[in-house]
Amino acid sequence: MAVARAVTTPPPCGLLESLTRSYDPDPDTDTDGAADGLQTSCGEYLELIFIHREAFAALPSAHVGCSAGFSALARALELRAWRADRDADTEAVAAFRHEAWMVAAWMSSGGPWWRGGEKITVD
Repeated sequence: MAVARAVTTPPPCGLLESLTRSYDPDPDTDTDGAADGLQTSCGEYLELIFIHREAFAALPSAHVGCSAGFSALARALELRAWRADRDADTEAVAAFRHEAWMVAAWMSSGGPWWRGGEKITVD
C-alpha cells in the first residue's frame, strides 16, 4: 500500500516572505489592511524584483523557495479588488509570474553566471 507524503515548499527569502505575509488577500488574516499597500501603477513591483535579483545573485542558495514566493505575490494581486489606482495590477502579476519562472529556471540549471560565466559540458 502506497503512503502519501506531503510535499512542502521551502520558504522564500526573508524579503519575499514578509511581502507574501503582508499581501494575504484573506480578510480574516489581513487585519491591518496591508494587502492594499502594494502600489502597482507607480512601478514599485519592478523595484522589488530588481532588489530581489541583487540579493539572489549574492546568495542563490538562500532563495530556493522564492519561485513559490513570487507566485504567491502574483496570486495575491489577482485576488484583490480592482480600483482605478491599481490599473497596473495585471502587469505586476505577469512580472511576478515571469520572475517566479526565472528563479525556478536559474535554480534548476545551476545558473552559468554563478560559476563566473564558464560553461560546463558533460562528455
